Amino acid sequence: MKIVFYGARDYDHLYFDLLAADPAYGCTIRFLAANLDADTAPLARGGDAVCAFVNSDCSAPVLEALSRAGIRLLLMRCAGYNNVDLPAAARLGITVLRVPGYSPEAVAEHAMALAQAANRRICKAYIKVRNNNFALDGLLGHNLYGACAGIVGTGRIGAAMARICHGYGMTVLACDRYENPALAGLVRYVPLEELLRAADLVSLHCPLTAETRHLINAKTIAQMRDHAILVNTSRGALIDTAALIDALRRRKFAASALMFTRMRTARCLRISPTMCCKTRSCRCCSASPMSSSRATRRFSPVPRCRASPSPPWKTPAPSPAANPLQTKSKHEKPRRPSWLACAVFFVCWLQGNVWAVPPNAR
Repeated sequence: MKIVFYGARDYDHLYFDLLAADPAYGCTIRFLAANLDADTAPLARGGDAVCAFVNSDCSAPVLEALSRAGIRLLLMRCAGYNNVDLPAAARLGITVLRVPGYSPEAVAEHAMALAQAANRRICKAYIKVRNNNFALDGLLGHNLYGACAGIVGTGRIGAAMARICHGYGMTVLACDRYENPALAGLVRYVPLEELLRAADLVSLHCPLTAETRHLINAKTIAQMRDHAILVNTSRGALIDTAALIDALRRRKFAASALMFTRMRTARCLRISPTMCCKTRSCRCCSASPMSSSRATRRFSPVPRCRASPSPPWKTPAPSPAANPLQTKSKHEKPRRPSWLACAVFFVCWLQGNVWAVPPNAR
């Protein structure tokens, strides 16, 4: 069997190269760094199967392109399959396989690590220590021992998270359509509303379906405790991002740790008075000539957001000068101090420090 491996990374080669080199495996793998989408689907021609990941585009147009390329097997190297158009795959005769579960303890441990990092402000503390600032201001959290944990979804990962929280000495509440018999005596199943009202730590471990989409929205956020910690290591669409941003502005949560986010809005959601959202779906940000789809460039200064109305904190632009010779070009760069001025300032500062030394200490 010839497998076309989309979105290959260095860590994928560590394991799949060994499989491809094993004669007993009986498969040849062609690695592609590009991810699967409508433009890269024709590259699968000549293969028998396609291996895709959770961020691959497996919509109906992509599956049709794969079918024309002769692909009859779609291998998802992940547990989730919400990005696959299953009716289209059945219509085209493409069999879809997935990984039912892999290392649920690793995901659960990562969820608890996110909760601890958000609770104790580890990222902020790391930056302050690098700047030789060892003050504890803004770094205080609260003990998880004796607190209440709410687990939404008690599958393999949710059950592992429940056992970790129980080991921390927490009271564990759970919410799921089907109760997990392996957690009998360890958790107490309650409705979602009761879980949100009582939990100090809310961790999401449920799949993305039509019922769970925007499970955490403005209504459910209002039911949560003001000092709660929200952790999401499942699909980003489980949370209404707009409602979450509004809650963060109002200091609703003590901390929020998200592995994935999803933004689908036609208006610009300003994170702060100096930052605006940088998402693909934001029309005003995507219209900017400096817009980028990379996650590391998701946020941009407010002046780049052109289509949204001017915020109240933005001062009106000054009127142009009456003298046309004094009018600055819009492409003119701000004037910077010359090197001579910087040198004079440094000498004056140095002399001031020398003069400040007591005479007997010189």
